[in-house]
Amino acid sequence: MLTPAGKALLPEARVQLASMGRLADLARRARGVEKHRLRVGIAPSLAIPVLPGLAARLQAHFSEFDMDVRDIASTEQTEALLANEIDIGMACLRPRHSAVSVACHLEDRLCIAMHQQDPRARQESLRLQQFVEDRFAAFSEQSWLARGDRPDPIFAKARFQPYVHYEVATVHRVLDLVAAGLGVALLPSVLAVHRPKEVALRPLRNVPRCTALALLRRRADSNPVLAFVDPAMREIFARLQQAAADALDGATVGC
Repeated sequence: MLTPAGKALLPEARVQLASMGRLADLARRARGVEKHRLRVGIAPSLAIPVLPGLAARLQAHFSEFDMDVRDIASTEQTEALLANEIDIGMACLRPRHSAVSVACHLEDRLCIAMHQQDPRARQESLRLQQFVEDRFAAFSEQSWLARGDRPDPIFAKARFQPYVHYEVATVHRVLDLVAAGLGVALLPSVLAVHRPKEVALRPLRNVPRCTALALLRRRADSNPVLAFVDPAMREIFARLQQAAADALDGATVGC
């Protein structure tokens, strides 16, 4: 933990480190070497592995490339983009500012996660109403979490408000709770690929699709790397969607 003195010095330390980075870039340019950089803000709650694929694709295009990655909550990424602290954001929630857009997103179907020994896990698909009496686990940035007296449309249609017994910081912790048999969770199907073996994911009938991950960027940005980011992320999202479909199909066959 930072001491009070450390907290006071932190903003200036960041400025100085950024200046050192710019000096190194100027030196490379003087030698005729252009180094491209992408500053990424990613929600720490996410458990969707997109950075390895993105980095590999960009390194293939640029001989000198560096990626800076920061954990930034989805709700804070718009501010970080507007302050030019990051070039792109990877968030669970869509932005609410006209200067920030969703370049592309991973659209997914919602599934119910439960322990593999749960009798309902033997069914190919389920209705949300079958979980009225269950304890739910959720991570803090899930869009369906009720804030105030108005239920999310997903649960309003199902005519019940979930009992969220566990609200934790990350998807990994949610999956751990489900694997321990302590509750159920509402999660995108893409998590079927890397779920613990104790967790079963089953599709839900009559539930709208969700945005599992959104790529955020400023509407006006001259960073040349961004021209390669959008198509790379669309390809990565397409592969993830196919992998999730295969994982769910395989899990259903094994019931």
